[in-house]
Amino acid sequence: MDQAELDFAICTEIREGGSVVFQEPMFWISSAKHKQHESQGQLPLAVSYERCPYRRWAIESLESAGRDFRINYNSPTSTGIMAAVRVGFSVEILGVTYIPDDLLIIGESEGFPQLPKASITLHRAPVPSSPLLLAFEKIILDVFSEVGIELREQLEAGNRVCF
Repeated sequence: MDQAELDFAICTEIREGGSVVFQEPMFWISSAKHKQHESQGQLPLAVSYERCPYRRWAIESLESAGRDFRINYNSPTSTGIMAAVRVGFSVEILGVTYIPDDLLIIGESEGFPQLPKASITLHRAPVPSSPLLLAFEKIILDVFSEVGIELREQLEAGNRVCF
């Protein structure tokens, strides 16, 4: 965006500014089979790269809650991190739309702090390059609006959601 090479970009908490098009609730997850979150002592935590907002939120919320933890797994991908959780090696945080059914959502009732919502933002070039891009942008905004409505309805009904 800064070099005027893109017409628009959809980002998760990475850039300042933009228009929020979706807010995704974040949750702690653990293996339903291994229940690593119940371990005594230091909580094993899987995280992504240094600048990842999810990593920062996990660490800051655990520190604020006074929960002892250690980072025992790093991966640049959510797939790698989920693998560590599935085998009972770590816990992690994920957006609600990424949590598969085989992983356990854990929260305040299990002693875990509440997490912020992830803001998905749309960043536009100062001047749209064509009417086609304006139409495409509208479609993107409409889809995120529909997803947000569906997500709220499913969560209010107590259902799990994974898109």
